[in-house]
Amino acid sequence: MTFTQQDVRGLLVQPEGESLEFKSSIPDASALARIMAAFSNTSGGILIIGAQEGGHLVGVDERRAENVWDNALNHLGGDGVPSIGFQGIEIDGKELVLITVPKHDKLTLAEGAAFERAGDRITPMSPERILRARQPSRRQESQETPSLAGNEVVLAEAVYLLTSRIETLEGRIVHANSFRGQLANYVVGGFIGAVLGLLLSLLFA
Repeated sequence: MTFTQQDVRGLLVQPEGESLEFKSSIPDASALARIMAAFSNTSGGILIIGAQEGGHLVGVDERRAENVWDNALNHLGGDGVPSIGFQGIEIDGKELVLITVPKHDKLTLAEGAAFERAGDRITPMSPERILRARQPSRRQESQETPSLAGNEVVLAEAVYLLTSRIETLEGRIVHANSFRGQLANYVVGGFIGAVLGLLLSLLFA
């Protein structure tokens, strides 16, 4: 979908919510991947970069935003990745970027972690939602043993807990005052990320 100036002006007066988010500056690739994955796993949505909630325009460098977006796409994975749109448009002399993410019927991961939207927030995806998102890949199977179903519940719960732990560690890294503190959190976070990747590979095997 290509947005017109009128379309964008209509979006700018809306509040942030489950399917709309504003960023006044370009997020890093990791953060952008999470936004896109969360939209994909919930109801789809639109990210407007270069504007604040309430319609205040800041503007961004479209070329730089596209480079970050292209990098962020490489952070996505899982059982399926939707077709995500990128569009630059000028409004009142300010360059804005719109990233459109359709809802996907399979689980989309950001750096191996599962996220969804709860209103205007991004949260770790619940075990129930992880299993529901995974169901399309199971529809062709006529039977599934109870033990396998039980194992999948355990794996989904583990994915949720580890995703939550990664969120906590990243918060600590941001607020860590020393290099040693940051390094320790990065090492633990890397280990948890590796375990998370293993659990997801088992879940989608």
